[in-house]
Amino acid sequence: MKSSSKHYLTAALIIAAMGCGGGDGVITMTTNADVVRFDFIGSASPDIETTGFPQTTINFNYGGSGTITIEWDTSYDQAPRQITITGGKITALYCQNNQLTALDASQNKRLTNLDCANNLLTADALNALFETLHNKGGTINISGNTGSAGCDTSIAETKGWRTVERFAEDRMKVEEIENYADAFPDDLITISKAQDDIANEHHFFADSQQGADEKIMFHTKESIQNFAYMEVNHSEDNDNIVFHAGEALFVIDDFSPEKPLVVTTTVAGGIPNRGILFSYRGVVKYFYIRESGEDGSLFLVEFSQPLIIEN
Repeated sequence: MKSSSKHYLTAALIIAAMGCGGGDGVITMTTNADVVRFDFIGSASPDIETTGFPQTTINFNYGGSGTITIEWDTSYDQAPRQITITGGKITALYCQNNQLTALDASQNKRLTNLDCANNLLTADALNALFETLHNKGGTINISGNTGSAGCDTSIAETKGWRTVERFAEDRMKVEEIENYADAFPDDLITISKAQDDIANEHHFFADSQQGADEKIMFHTKESIQNFAYMEVNHSEDNDNIVFHAGEALFVIDDFSPEKPLVVTTTVAGGIPNRGILFSYRGVVKYFYIRESGEDGSLFLVEFSQPLIIEN
């Protein structure tokens, strides 16, 4: 779908928009650029509101990704300019190289991957951004910003976020990130079909998806932070299926071996649409749920959230 429209908005309208619709995810940013372009992953086309009179184009692929381009007329639209993104259930936002001076994700609880590299964010602006992040964990790339070296990344890391601040300086490769993440025990989280009668204390969540009549159980060998049972979305890339973390449906801040999670859901057949994420030793892991076609047993398959890295 491609749409193009003019926006005639005031700061008052932007403030009103931020106050309503936070449940569907609101992200705001301020830029000095005349043209901005950013990519996103979500389940719907978001609404875009701005100051001034820009031309806004949204290209949305119903497989779950899209690109937004905003261009101001410099003859009467002066910087700085504010952008508000509402809705779309955005889980990943790639807004690098847009001369951003401020970024606020405080009303988006689904975001798990944020790439805001090579902008004009000072240390104070980055610290303010970290404060707005939710506490369910994710990955944020802040490399190449004005304040990358002087900001306090521990603000984000204590919430389970992995901060990447040195891509532009040492050209960290994808393999290094993968090696860093390989510190996880293979069987840290296990999944199995649950019995009808469960005597031990446990967390419980009833999934609302159609046909959710099967009980499954998650166990952990060690206490982990920011565990979430979540939706899993997908898109197609050259005939390959690419999985993306969706909305967190049930969150456990501290998931312990003594108290497993029981979920009433359905996992049989089709493309996987449910999974888990969790933070362990500062790294976030993502898995979708599959059922064996041979014996009906359940297992978890790891997938990686898309992360744009400049070579």
